[in-house]
Amino acid sequence: MKRAGNSGETSRGGKRQKVMVEERRLSFELWMEGVQKEAKVTVTHSEKKVKSWIKKAVRAIDKRGNNYSVGINVHFSSRTRALATIELGVSTHSLIFQVSQSEIPDCLREFLENESYYFVTSRKKRKIMRALKDDNGIDFDCEDVSKYIWKPTSVRKRAAYDTWKDLAAKKLQMDAAQFTTIDDWKWDAEELPEDQVIAASFDVILATRIGSKFRF
Repeated sequence: MKRAGNSGETSRGGKRQKVMVEERRLSFELWMEGVQKEAKVTVTHSEKKVKSWIKKAVRAIDKRGNNYSVGINVHFSSRTRALATIELGVSTHSLIFQVSQSEIPDCLREFLENESYYFVTSRKKRKIMRALKDDNGIDFDCEDVSKYIWKPTSVRKRAAYDTWKDLAAKKLQMDAAQFTTIDDWKWDAEELPEDQVIAASFDVILATRIGSKFRF
C-alpha cells in the first residue's frame, strides 16, 4: 500500500496545530478481468486539485471515445445527512471530493453538467440525484449500473448470487472480497481512513468498468 499527502502539524507560539492538507493520494492493487492493476485515489477539498484531476480525466475519456462511462457515487454525513463526499472514477483513477470541508467548485459542477459524459453509479440513482440535482442544483443525470449486470441474466440464475455485485465480480473476474461495507463510517471526517477511501474508490472504478463494458 502506498500513501502520500497526509495532514501534518505546524508550530505557532509553542503549540502544535494540525493542518489539513489539500490532497492525499493512495494506491492499491486491484484484480479485474484476471489482471492485477494499480488503482490510484485522490482525496481533496481543493478546487485546484479537483481541476487538475478533471483535466487528466477528460484526456482519458477523449482517448477512449463516446462509449466510455464515468463512475460516480456520493456519501452523506452520519450526523446531519448532508452531502459529505462526491466520488468520481475514470479507468483505475478515482477522486474523492470532500464537500463537508469545502463548497462544490464550479469546475466540478461544469464537469457533472457536461452532457457529452455518461455517468454511472453502483449506488441507488435516486440518492445521487437527490444529493446533486435536488439539493445542490446541478443539472445532472446518471444511470444505475446494476441493470447492465442483471438484464441478460435469467431469474433462475440470479438466485445463485447474493447481490448484483457478486455477479459483476464473476463477469469481470474480480475478487468479490474487495467489496467492503462498514455501517459506522464517518464521511464528513477531515481525514478519511484508508480502508474507507479504498472502498469508495473501488465502487466508482467498478461502476465505470461495468458501464463501459456492458451498456452497449
